[in-house]
Amino acid sequence: MNRTTRPARTRAAAPRHVESVRPRLIDVLTLEQVGRLGGIGEALLKHLVPGK
Repeated sequence: MNRTTRPARTRAAAPRHVESVRPRLIDVLTLEQVGRLGGIGEALLKHLVPGK
């Protein structure tokens, strides 16, 4: 799954969650902060899911 399909799949799985989280978390961050958040998420994923 790539970064393009991931948001669509998330919205399809939990549309209310996405509608709630985006304005409270993502929309208040700068592009630089969102990039850092993505890197943090990737580091956590590697730690929590071996082989990623």
